[in-house]
Amino acid sequence: MIYDPRLLTEELVISGRRLHFIGIGGVSMSSIAVMAREEGADVDGCDLCENEGTAACREKGIPVLIGHDPSHVRGCDMVVFSSAVPPHNLELTTARENGVLIVPRAVMLSRLLRDRESIGIAGSHGKTTTTYIVSELFRDQGLDPSVMLGGRAAEWRSSFHLGRGRHFISEVDESDGSLLCLRQKHSLITNIDFDHVDYYRDIEHLKSVFRRYAENTDGGVVVACGDDAGLRDALKGLDGRVAWYGLGEECEFRAVEVKREGLARRFVLARNDEPLGEFACPLLGDHNLSNAVGALALGALLGLDAGRMASTLARLKGVVRRQDTLGERGGVTVLDDYAHHPTEIRATISALRHLRHNRLVVVFQPHRYTRTAALYRDLASALTGADYVVLTDIYPANEQPVTGVSSALIAAEFNKLGFGSYQYIPRMELILRHLATACRPGDLVVTMGAGDIRKLGEMYVDGD
Repeated sequence: MIYDPRLLTEELVISGRRLHFIGIGGVSMSSIAVMAREEGADVDGCDLCENEGTAACREKGIPVLIGHDPSHVRGCDMVVFSSAVPPHNLELTTARENGVLIVPRAVMLSRLLRDRESIGIAGSHGKTTTTYIVSELFRDQGLDPSVMLGGRAAEWRSSFHLGRGRHFISEVDESDGSLLCLRQKHSLITNIDFDHVDYYRDIEHLKSVFRRYAENTDGGVVVACGDDAGLRDALKGLDGRVAWYGLGEECEFRAVEVKREGLARRFVLARNDEPLGEFACPLLGDHNLSNAVGALALGALLGLDAGRMASTLARLKGVVRRQDTLGERGGVTVLDDYAHHPTEIRATISALRHLRHNRLVVVFQPHRYTRTAALYRDLASALTGADYVVLTDIYPANEQPVTGVSSALIAAEFNKLGFGSYQYIPRMELILRHLATACRPGDLVVTMGAGDIRKLGEMYVDGD
């Protein structure tokens, strides 16, 4: 997705030039900003509020301003922005009026990948965890890759790592189609599911973008989940290029002899029915078993040692905001999870059923008006897997309210499904009061969503 025609004809030279990042606190934007600075660019940026990303940039010596102002782009050579920045943003508008080169996030990332052996991890679900697993596999083989993660690993201080090795492992964002700007050497695709309805017309549009992304993979391997029917359909005819992984018999790489050991899964990884080694995945849920198999398949194809991969997988702690324990209050255990799509909600609830608890209480914050309007029926259906649900108001992200769209749509669907174990409580402070009286010792409370719902879980644990 190209926004400035000069990007089609001019080489993107960044060393010695001033780059201004709008929304620099974003997980990927902060990573790209630091990497651009390492390549000799004079980098600064702004965001609406302080967060881990802005702190990480300042730690690396990058000036960060809070708030948006046209004066921020004065004297800069390029403005870098992400899909989270609306087109009418004052800084973007000023940059256009003054002829400043405007560079989408994915184009800048592609520039940074240019001289590396790049590995892109894409898919509708599971790409953050899979990127984390792949990164740890490479790090433990002494390859010290650079990594850009769409979240923060439990063991890492930030969402990125600047390594000395030749590999650059990055999570690839599909939300606005900008993944087509990338030319990865190797690609791993986890699955395809209809989402980002503000950009994609329908599932066929989404499939076409992922197919083109796979076709753009430049000379290396394409690893894809063969258990996902939508992905198989999207990549139909590319079988000669694609190594399929999963649990199904038709997959080239698959987990066999799967056994549960406590919360972990022990399995044998086979390639065309030939065992490559025995592994244990400590990350909870069938979806994480699939993520692990994909990462191992990629590692095997790129020559990583199976014994070392087994040791790495067994020690992993996971990614922040994925089944993340916040603490305990009065015998009630509180977790936080990023699940915000029906498929993710179902997978997370299914995985959490393996933990010992009385009731599973989900505090769900819908994410974006457009997603809620398109998926409220499926969201309601997925949430009925919990014992009790508390609905909050919608987290808008960068969207304006849409008439007739609120969490009441999900509540009404609960009623149609005959699911009465819920409360719709818009205000956070009222939810805290409700949980204090409604929760019982032995309950498992999960704050769930892609917005700021984690704060509520932390406040509940702290007794606020």
